[in-house]
Amino acid sequence: MTLTVINVSDGSLQNLASQRWDSIGRSAWLADGSGIVFCASDSGTASAKQIWQISYPSGETRRVTHDLNSYLDLSITGDSKTLVASQRDRTAAIWVSSDADMNAVVKITTGHNDGGYGLAWVGHDRIVYSSIGSGNTEFWIMNTDGTGQKQLTNDSVLKYSPAVTPNGRYAIFVSQSGGIHLWRMDLDRGNLLQLTNGNYDNNPRVSADGQWVVYSSYLSGKLSLWKVAISGGEPTQLTDVLTTEPDLSPDGKLVACLANDPEGKRSVIMIVPLAGGPAVKTLPLPSTAVWDSGPRWTPDGAALTYIDRRGNTTNLWMQPLSGEPAKQLTNFKEGGILEREWSADGKRVALVRGAATSDAVIISNFH
Repeated sequence: MTLTVINVSDGSLQNLASQRWDSIGRSAWLADGSGIVFCASDSGTASAKQIWQISYPSGETRRVTHDLNSYLDLSITGDSKTLVASQRDRTAAIWVSSDADMNAVVKITTGHNDGGYGLAWVGHDRIVYSSIGSGNTEFWIMNTDGTGQKQLTNDSVLKYSPAVTPNGRYAIFVSQSGGIHLWRMDLDRGNLLQLTNGNYDNNPRVSADGQWVVYSSYLSGKLSLWKVAISGGEPTQLTDVLTTEPDLSPDGKLVACLANDPEGKRSVIMIVPLAGGPAVKTLPLPSTAVWDSGPRWTPDGAALTYIDRRGNTTNLWMQPLSGEPAKQLTNFKEGGILEREWSADGKRVALVRGAATSDAVIISNFH
């Protein structure tokens, strides 16, 4: 994204700067017209929105804030000397259970935002996870007791949503290096390979045989599911309706995802064959379900789980394939669930738990 000024008299457009941002929020003119302040996340390097200023008409940019919080909104006084902004901070940590009991998890990391942008099991004794411990969103690997933490990437490019092949050889993830695409990394030697070149390729998951990566993309002009071989190549479209956040069944034959029903009136869990073809089943989904973390199959393949936000926290629910009523699996009163993943053998579970806080902050003597 970039900021553009429109001349009201003739409708002509002027891009203010050559710089691009991943996302731009609220903007406001300085009183004397000498510039614009706005909330934005720097392109491909940081997900947290900071406060920026562009001088007008020169287009010179400068970053006003430099911290790990995210600024979602702002307003400036008539004399442009004081700025008020909504500041949001999210904390996250990784918890692991000794068995599949999600209510008996133990916290194994103490970073500021560990796992907040995804985690994945490597076999049953290691975990790949996102962390901002180095100052940027990078991938790390560790043992399931939190020891042996090792940084895997160090390119300062925003990356997230890791998925690991069943044999533990590759990690597939989203990187914003040259666009938002899927990349493959050899966990032992690096060896990066770009797998896709679509339009906002996201949410990768790996099939049980390690041969396919299923993901969401706007490649067709509509958000839908696609699959690509683990070695790369031309992708194949799996759905032609609005679908996202896929997950593959334990037997590798089915893909569950979030979808809109045919009339677009409600959200559902849709199940389609990995081999292609129409949906084989749809399951109800409450309006309180969190779309940022899609459905996950239970290890026995008999149900799907989803994260539900009720009140000020999030908990995990299970929807049986039989269509029976959903059941609540966790009962956290605070520090709810952001992500969850089962180990390869289905005997252990890892959770990302955290919370977001918001405050109003004032920056005085701004201009």
